[in-house]
Amino acid sequence: INAEAMLWISAQKDLLSSAFMLGALLAYLHEEESSKRHYLSFILFFSAVLAKVMVVTLPLILLLLAWQKQQSLKGTLRKIWPFFLLSCIFIGIAVVGKTHILDETTMSEKILMAPQSIALYLQKLIVPTDLSVVYHSEVRPSLSNTITLRSLLLCTVLGSIIFFLRKYRFILASIGFFLITLVAGENCLFSI
Repeated sequence: INAEAMLWISAQKDLLSSAFMLGALLAYLHEEESSKRHYLSFILFFSAVLAKVMVVTLPLILLLLAWQKQQSLKGTLRKIWPFFLLSCIFIGIAVVGKTHILDETTMSEKILMAPQSIALYLQKLIVPTDLSVVYHSEVRPSLSNTITLRSLLLCTVLGSIIFFLRKYRFILASIGFFLITLVAGENCLFSI
């Protein structure tokens, strides 16, 4: 769905940040083999946020994976606090640098865009028709919009399914990974 990263040189930051983020994730997952992997993971994460800010969600993904592996929350937070600190710094830089973009949409529109994005991407995943490089929304998200209401209903149904699957940590972690990266990628604060 994100074909412009392959076609336009200006979108190479997407590929670069994704590669560094996945490298950081892999290095973190294999840090038991060598303590140097933790430092490598942090350096790769730093490189990823330098390429594009939307990867600031990596600490949340690391927490999600620790939960999936049933690791201690306190021990995990002790290991990944530098990742959270770096994320907070870059979120602050993004907010200061993009105030003109933030003023274009209201907070409720940003919040309502998340279920619309989830519904759109699930639809394109299940029924890949009318694929495009860029998907423009004709209507601003609001509670009076039927697309937004259907998207909220779909997310409610998905939330119910997730609730009933809560004992299957691997499935929930996979869904959480998808949702965290999708919402961060679609949020106007991080995606530009």
